[in-house]
Amino acid sequence: MSRPPFSTRSHRRGASAVEFALTLPIFMAMVMGLMDYGWFFAMQAQTMSALSGAMRAGSHIAPDEDDRPGGCIGCVGAASAHAVMALESLGHEVAAGEVTPSIRSLEGTCALVLDVTLDHDPIVGFVPIPDDYAISVNALLLHVDDC
Repeated sequence: MSRPPFSTRSHRRGASAVEFALTLPIFMAMVMGLMDYGWFFAMQAQTMSALSGAMRAGSHIAPDEDDRPGGCIGCVGAASAHAVMALESLGHEVAAGEVTPSIRSLEGTCALVLDVTLDHDPIVGFVPIPDDYAISVNALLLHVDDC
């Protein structure tokens, strides 16, 4: 049995190489975008968890007798110190004055509230993602009345 003069198999090999060359950039862009967005959301979740722990640590401190009604200097100080340590452990550069929780009234209860905006550095930087992310963390203060 003889083969045809032009083998279809060799033509198919060339077509596969061209298809691969055309689809590879699109596939790599999708993978890099997935990596960048995955890193963004992972850092945001880790930061939220760390700051929630810091606010929880501050909310367990009872106010001193010298504190004004509705205030708790020890709560704010402890939460701020824990928040700075948590952010530094995640690689964020923050100063103690940049992270200051406040006491606010939320639905009739006093709460320790921290609003932070942090910079974000992407891994690859190939796709457009936000340069920073804002996090707001609340912890109820059971020992503080009259906010």
